Amino acid sequence: MDQFVSATNLGFAAASAATGYVLYKTFAPAPSTSSINSLRGPRSPSLLMGHMKEMIDPTPEMIEEWLSTYGLTMSISTALSIKGIYTADPRVAAYVFTNAMSFKKPDLTKAATYMITGPGLFAMEGEVNRKQRRILNPAFSAAQVKELGPTIVHKGQELAKAWVNEIAGSKAEAGFATINVLDWIGYMALDIIGEAGFGYQFNALNDHASGQPKNEFVVAYEELLGGLLAANPISVLGLIFPFVRELPFRSNIVTRNCKAVMSRIGTEMVQAKKAELALADSSGEKAQLVEKDVLSALLRSNNLQENALGRMEDDEVLAQIATFIVAGQDSSSASITWALYRLSKDKEVQTKLRKEALAFPNNKPSLDELNTLTYLDWVVKETLRLDIPVPLAQRVPLNDVVIPLSSSVIGKNGEEINKIFLKAGDNIIISTGGLNYSEQFWGPDAHTFKPERFANLPDEVANIPSGYGNVATFIAGPRMCIGWRLAVAEMKATLFTLIRNLEFDIDPSLVIGKKSTIFARPYIVGDPDSRTRLPLKVSLYKEASSQPAPS
Repeated sequence: MDQFVSATNLGFAAASAATGYVLYKTFAPAPSTSSINSLRGPRSPSLLMGHMKEMIDPTPEMIEEWLSTYGLTMSISTALSIKGIYTADPRVAAYVFTNAMSFKKPDLTKAATYMITGPGLFAMEGEVNRKQRRILNPAFSAAQVKELGPTIVHKGQELAKAWVNEIAGSKAEAGFATINVLDWIGYMALDIIGEAGFGYQFNALNDHASGQPKNEFVVAYEELLGGLLAANPISVLGLIFPFVRELPFRSNIVTRNCKAVMSRIGTEMVQAKKAELALADSSGEKAQLVEKDVLSALLRSNNLQENALGRMEDDEVLAQIATFIVAGQDSSSASITWALYRLSKDKEVQTKLRKEALAFPNNKPSLDELNTLTYLDWVVKETLRLDIPVPLAQRVPLNDVVIPLSSSVIGKNGEEINKIFLKAGDNIIISTGGLNYSEQFWGPDAHTFKPERFANLPDEVANIPSGYGNVATFIAGPRMCIGWRLAVAEMKATLFTLIRNLEFDIDPSLVIGKKSTIFARPYIVGDPDSRTRLPLKVSLYKEASSQPAPS
């Protein structure tokens, strides 16, 4: 198709030209008053990428080695070898998370997020972010998430039923089906965010099970995300130079077409919800304390803002749809998948969890009832601890700042450092993975999957800034993950239903690694097929026939 400009050759040429633009920042030392130059740290393995690969896809063992060698706070190289501070010091993390308005996300991170979501919560900073969060908070309150409980439980049952059908249709005589659970759970999570989030039926799970064509929105979303995550030269340059996004490269055209489809369908969702709310208001119905979906709650909250300047504009409301999907579908599906991986590797934990789930008197628990299941709670927390979707939080201070350390470190010249100095614009990376993995907080078995640890946590864990379960997964403070309650509810409801009906095993010859797209996903190490996936052997639980079938 010669009407498209060849992205490959011109993209790399443009990338080479852009290199000169960043050389100064690449090699210029940090200001002498910054602690970046005083701290020790690991040697950079790459001039272009620095330690980004290690920070984005860390192993607990690697982080442990860094922390034991250099202390909880160290100097690190980010992309293009730009220096920054990497820390798992809980006092520093608490300061950054608590003083959220004094820090911002790096410009490239914001640009990449904006390309996917538009002016949504994750892409905006300062007062706009604060306004959006204030309006969105009621949509993710405990009461609102509780209202969504039946939808979440029902979708988990649909997934269990689909896998039962896969097993029944399997030609294997072993009594199991090998299922790529990551894809299936992703479609279930998309259906949950569609129905519970927007009152919209994606039908992703049923379409996948039946082999039917995918919903138009689903196709556009997958193409958009896949194209941007491919990190071709045009996408990368578009982050640095916005005008590149408007050039007639094929990747740009595909991106615009996908976003146009998502915008059209998203606008239809918003208009339909506005009409429903207007009809309810005109009929004299009283506003409910909770709405039937997140989008309705958002619009209701937006309408209640007294000052027009305090309301979201239509493009901001629309941007939250893509934001909800990225956060609600990708992260939740990855976390549930990792939980099944852990259970398939540890049959004793799987058996304990199943025993607790089967002791419950029915197969349709409320979210309140799920929260009474202690071992399920521990399994969810331990999965979120060890398989953290995003193992770092990168921030940039808006002004010069001094932050005390809870644990002093030894500097390059042998001096003891008990506080760090950051200049405005410096990079500071909070190692949420380090806070979750380190033996200094969690004890000598920190790298082991052990849900029982939550029965009696070490005293040091109390210092970790956390909004849930003593883990740093959702961070803490004013910019804590707004959808954490929904994410936990999805994990608990899905695991409860699956483990009551099915058993999970894994081919012992497979080595599973982590690969970060937006969130950390599993892949098979050494397999030429580099896609993220997790094939598990799924079979009927031998006593499932005596239990109520998933409905």
